[in-house]
Amino acid sequence: MKEERKLLDDRVEQLALKCSEQQKEILEWEDKLESKEAERMEMRIVNSNLNSHLANVEQLNKELTEQLKNETILNDANKFNESERKLTEEIENLNELRKSMETTVQVLMADNNMLGERLAEREDGHEECLREVGKVSDITEVESRLYTLLFESLKRN
Repeated sequence: MKEERKLLDDRVEQLALKCSEQQKEILEWEDKLESKEAERMEMRIVNSNLNSHLANVEQLNKELTEQLKNETILNDANKFNESERKLTEEIENLNELRKSMETTVQVLMADNNMLGERLAEREDGHEECLREVGKVSDITEVESRLYTLLFESLKRN
């Protein structure tokens, strides 16, 4: 019986030792679990902060996109105004050119009429009149060319 008792005591001691070791393992696992729980809580806080930061960045992105749209619209309007100003200048230049050409045509017509009258009055200066008429012919060609240039310029614009 003593032997059985000793075997039982040894067995109890072994079991107690094993229980003690398992208790230590359980405590270690509980510490690890608490540590992981604390990490998880920290990660939730970090995640929450990141989500808040992301929302701020998205709002800023929306604002910057809207600002860029407004700047693009303003830039397009400025380009349109500049084009309109250039066209107005071109129209004014063409109008001045037209007036100048009308004046030139009137002068040429007056010269033509005067030369025609001189030609009718003079019979003895026939060769000189023919030279004058040649000049008028050159002037008529210039007049025709000026009208052609005017119409081509107006077509382009």
